[in-house]
Amino acid sequence: MSELDILEHLFSVYDRYWVIVQWWASVSFGLIMIAYFAADKLRALLLVVILVLYLIYSGWVFMLLVYNVEVAYGLFEDLAALNASGLLESKGAKVALENPYVGYGTNLGMVALPATFFSCVCYLVYDYIQARQSKGT
Repeated sequence: MSELDILEHLFSVYDRYWVIVQWWASVSFGLIMIAYFAADKLRALLLVVILVLYLIYSGWVFMLLVYNVEVAYGLFEDLAALNASGLLESKGAKVALENPYVGYGTNLGMVALPATFFSCVCYLVYDYIQARQSKGT
């Protein structure tokens, strides 16, 4: 593949990664809104259904993100091979290959998703329990 093809595919992967994260974040904020506004109206069965669906959706999103990260790292390996052979010509490709923030950002995203998932689940369960306790008093 040419340098241009690799860069196009690489940024396509990151665009797809960003879209996936945005959709998942929207669902997560929806869960927070359910917890904040409707915890007192939830029944145990509905709470379990919401949590199971969120778990399944989050697992699927995490698998998609891992897949996209692996594809991106493969493309970085292709860029590194071009660089090693002396065929990497553009400054932009060299910056894309050598910029340390790419790895940091990717790793941060892979930590942020599970942390957000557990925070949202804990908040929903906490609000559900608090709503049940306040109804009992």
